Amino acid sequence: MRILVCGDLDNFTGEYLRVFKTIETDVYCCTQADLIPFISRDKPDVVCVQSESSFTSSAQIIQLQELFSVTESRGYRPILVGIVPHETQDAESSTLFDLGVDLVFEKPIRPASLKQILAFDRRVREKNELTSPHLLLDIKTQDCYIKAEQGMLLSNFRVSAIQFIIIKVLTQTPRGIWSREQLLQKIGNEIEGDNPSQTLPDIRLVDKNIYRLRQSLSKKIDEIEHWKWSLAPGYKYPFIQTEEGAGYYFCDALVLKETVPSRHHYTQQSSSLLLWPRSHSQPHRREA
Repeated sequence: MRILVCGDLDNFTGEYLRVFKTIETDVYCCTQADLIPFISRDKPDVVCVQSESSFTSSAQIIQLQELFSVTESRGYRPILVGIVPHETQDAESSTLFDLGVDLVFEKPIRPASLKQILAFDRRVREKNELTSPHLLLDIKTQDCYIKAEQGMLLSNFRVSAIQFIIIKVLTQTPRGIWSREQLLQKIGNEIEGDNPSQTLPDIRLVDKNIYRLRQSLSKKIDEIEHWKWSLAPGYKYPFIQTEEGAGYYFCDALVLKETVPSRHHYTQQSSSLLLWPRSHSQPHRREA
């Protein structure tokens, strides 16, 4: 999880960092002036906005509304958290919830508040996202993201409807082998309803779309600046693998290494690792 705290940077390095470092998370900070550009560029999972005075000021409201506009227009919506003084908590909480903030906490933020954020994050993402160490699929918007293992989103792109169905199905069952016939059936069920063979008769449709999907994924990885990539030994593709004579399966074999560390990052960067090494777990064939 990546958390962005907006507000007093002096307080951040002490008060907030002590709380956030109790879990495995990447923590960033920025000033009020940098809030919108930072969110647009780095897409954190959680945005915490703190204030020493009332959130009901017109400037704060305008900034929050701009934040919602930026995030919604990009098919991306972080968890928005308001951190308010004890004296004005009741009044400000009402205003913030009306604006669309998800959670409001009283200063100073405590470990229990962080657990609430984590629980909220789990509930939201279980419904809308599929993820592996380096790939994130937004089921609702059909956006695809290449990401670092630490969670930072590095690239955002879209694929065709058929390609999204294929990668979604494979990602839902990592290392589960899907034959071309099974994938064609799944595509037909999601696009055309019953009797998909009547509307999607060519079994080669699966092979063609997987070929294009692999090309798109490799191209997007190539375009990421300041990161080098390679593949884990024994794999030919970053995500969609072939089991000869059986079909296709998902395995995140991408290895990413950052070449230019983020200047806003407060935690140590590390190289990404393969989640499912072939030596530990073999693909399993799906029953027809």
